[in-house]
Amino acid sequence: MTQVQVSLILIAVLTIVLIPAAFTIWTPQPTIWLARFLTRKIGPDNYGSKPSDHPELMVQTHVFSDISYPSKYHENKIDLYLPQGVSKPLPVIIFIHGGGFVTGDKFMPANYSRALASDGFAVISMNYELAPKATLFDQTKQVGEVWSYLQQLAQKYPLDPSRVIFAGSSAGAFLAGEFALIQTNTEYAKLVGVPQLVPTNTIKGLLLYSAPYDITAFQHSDVKPVQQFMLKRMGWGILGDKNWMNNPKFDVLNLSKYITKDFPPAFVTDGNTNSFEKQARVFVTALQEKGVPVTSLFFDPAVMKAGHGYQFDMASQASIRSLKQTKEFLKEDTSSS
Repeated sequence: MTQVQVSLILIAVLTIVLIPAAFTIWTPQPTIWLARFLTRKIGPDNYGSKPSDHPELMVQTHVFSDISYPSKYHENKIDLYLPQGVSKPLPVIIFIHGGGFVTGDKFMPANYSRALASDGFAVISMNYELAPKATLFDQTKQVGEVWSYLQQLAQKYPLDPSRVIFAGSSAGAFLAGEFALIQTNTEYAKLVGVPQLVPTNTIKGLLLYSAPYDITAFQHSDVKPVQQFMLKRMGWGILGDKNWMNNPKFDVLNLSKYITKDFPPAFVTDGNTNSFEKQARVFVTALQEKGVPVTSLFFDPAVMKAGHGYQFDMASQASIRSLKQTKEFLKEDTSSS
């Protein structure tokens, strides 16, 4: 092998190693690509499990897919689930999917949405622009865009914009909780730079499944170096700030600190394995201290294991119990217009 060939091989090796390394330092994109790669096989047919009455739900409900809502962002489609044969305006659940703010899709709560629709609700499952193309705060603004579209949708479908529930799983539940904070706490709205839009008397409740309620906890988390590296870059993509771990302005991402007595009634639940149960319990306590009506559901690990986003494993006993309590909560909080 000649000296020239050796040099060319060395250059090729350095290019293969150094360019991706430099790219990772300059942008959070490679880490986000990895997160999407790891979840690439998740689709409508293999996400969670179907409930035992799935065939009946398919007959009892109908979905209007891929409706575009007015948005400044490219990911702006919703799916609308309705019970069959309904004519009167129904309370509306706006459901925000999870995926760590960087992945996920509106198909994720499909089976759960049908189950709720069969009980007399209109369920809107929304897509939103994923990080790093949009920050967490941009995603919250898109929730407002969907809400703003309700009046127009109600001209075509049996929707009651005066009875709205915001719901979400994981990252989507954080967005739902933050959106509710913005509507009910003027000072918080100013801090995050997202406008108040929704008359608070029309927000009938929140459904919060497996949410991280305090993202500031990740600024000082005690994890292994590789996890710390990934966490730092994920946060960079989500928040648009490379140094987010040391930036006190992100204190606004600890939702429990900003709750007021005007926060909507909430159903809060999480699993006990690989999730955010501790944060959920702190959030529930904060709600109770402000006199906010809250229904919570947690599981004794000695009796039942339930993981992150357990509610979508609809064949499980944990999900069956959660759906039952969700419906009871909804009936109580939407019974009057």
